[in-house]
Amino acid sequence: MVIKKSFDLDGKKNWLLLFGHSQVNIKLDDKLQEQSNTIRYSYIDGKLTPITLEEFKKLNKGSKW
Repeated sequence: MVIKKSFDLDGKKNWLLLFGHSQVNIKLDDKLQEQSNTIRYSYIDGKLTPITLEEFKKLNKGSKW
């Protein structure tokens, strides 16, 4: 999905996140992370972790997006 406003993740689900082409502000546990480059994250069991393209593809059944 493409979003332009705030989005809250359901902490009961696992997520693969891909951000790019603009600035992203991520707030987790009152900590703010700002990104302006393409970056990929896994959000598994409530833990947000930056991941590589290779890790993303592995978790996403071979797809890079």
